Amino acid sequence: MIVISSYEESVKIIRLMEVCSIQQKAFLDITSDLCPITLVKVLLALDSLDCGDILEVHLSEGSAAKNVPRSLTGGGHVIRSMNKSDDGTYIMHVEKYGGDKNVKQ
Repeated sequence: MIVISSYEESVKIIRLMEVCSIQQKAFLDITSDLCPITLVKVLLALDSLDCGDILEVHLSEGSAAKNVPRSLTGGGHVIRSMNKSDDGTYIMHVEKYGGDKNVKQ
């Protein structure tokens, strides 16, 4: 049995459960890349996936962690999670958007 002692603790547990339930389809590490190539690489990786698939992206803090998610959501993709790792990098799960999910692309 899990005893939750605070609201913050319950939010952490919910986020952990959400991340654990995400089934990634592909992985991309762009921690050594700089903008704007970071976004280009993510978009190319998403282009190879089907609508609704999940791409796990590892990116460095700074402009990449701010600009890549903003650009992706502006393009209709969904950021399912974004968490900072102990090493200072971020792990982001992106769901590819493709319009109506019932339409094959």
